[in-house]
Amino acid sequence: TGWGVVIRDQMTGQNLSCRSFVVQFGDEFDIALGFFSKRYFLSHFDTQRRPVYLEENVALGGGLEGKGMFAYCAEQEAWTFSYPNTQWNVADPCQWYAKSIETDIFDMATLRSSDWFVYSSSAKKPVPFQHLNFHCVDCYRQLGGRGSCNSVGTCVDNHCVCDSERLGPTSYISNHDNMHSISYLQLLLFTGRRWVAVNA
Repeated sequence: TGWGVVIRDQMTGQNLSCRSFVVQFGDEFDIALGFFSKRYFLSHFDTQRRPVYLEENVALGGGLEGKGMFAYCAEQEAWTFSYPNTQWNVADPCQWYAKSIETDIFDMATLRSSDWFVYSSSAKKPVPFQHLNFHCVDCYRQLGGRGSCNSVGTCVDNHCVCDSERLGPTSYISNHDNMHSISYLQLLLFTGRRWVAVNA
């Protein structure tokens, strides 16, 4: 029964360390990558039972079409980021814009501190990605659903629904809602290098 449990957990994703990420891309080699700095959710599993993560994009609906994708490319023996050339197509993991080191692991989260590469058109080869960061924003494992929402939000469908005075993927930003009017709003802006907080 031991192997049966392992196989069941592999097929249901229970052994994954993360089901959703917030990703921050630099734009030093490809300006378009900055637009894909957002949240990615576990969508489904490929034929080898590796997870496929799709960008959160309400405008594109619930399908696979038009969305940025993190998935495994067996041909490259690496995890990759890809996006389709139109909103009606599905991304191909082997037509990549960024890729990990060569690996055969099933859990992409373990590559968080590993090198990633981006294709440089000037060098005509993959070069180390200088600015790529992703971190887990799961909340489903927490008892009561409030632990990883900083106790100021509730975990619903594995994402934090923040209390009225909070913002952010884990409800960590205060919007200083005073007497039902927002007097101070903290926004996250992506500069192409890192996230910064600014006052508005």
